[in-house]
Amino acid sequence: MRVGKNRYIKETIEVTAEFGLENVTVRRISGKAGVSEAALYRHFKDKEDLINKTFLTIDEEVSEVFYSALMNRPDDGRPFGDVIYEAWKTVFDFLQKEKSKTLFLIRYRYSSLFTDEIRKERVMCTARYEPLCRLLADNLGGSPDYYRNFAVAYVFELCVLFSEKILMGRLDRSPELEASLWKFMLNIIPSFKEEWVTV
Repeated sequence: MRVGKNRYIKETIEVTAEFGLENVTVRRISGKAGVSEAALYRHFKDKEDLINKTFLTIDEEVSEVFYSALMNRPDDGRPFGDVIYEAWKTVFDFLQKEKSKTLFLIRYRYSSLFTDEIRKERVMCTARYEPLCRLLADNLGGSPDYYRNFAVAYVFELCVLFSEKILMGRLDRSPELEASLWKFMLNIIPSFKEEWVTV
């Protein structure tokens, strides 16, 4: 049976959620995929390559959730603060629903595999979100470059961090917690508007 890249990535996410990143092995992943260890090397150079590609795949999926929520919104005249809040909440909800992916992201993010080289590759992957960065800059002030970093560093990282804490039972998700997180996010935006806090 032939197994494609996406199946190996899916099994890597599941193995990481179950056993931790440090216990991911080619044998475990191949076993879950129902193929020989040698078959995996048709798609990936080694285990590290597989883990890095898994991170980049999930990272792109989360970025796409944020991008779609903002760029495909209805043009109904709502204040931009409402629009960006809904996009942020969409990412937060996605990470809560996708527990295994969220656990993978947090474990990878704090591992030695998250190198400068991967950070650069991640930035290249997000280059296609340039229209989103321009939209944010046009509506909020600042430069598109600022929002490229904003989207990655704050929308993504903070959502992952707090989602993991909720999923592991360290925090309870509540409207109060969401309001606090949103207020913190707004303090990072150049043209912070007080009325957006109550969204």
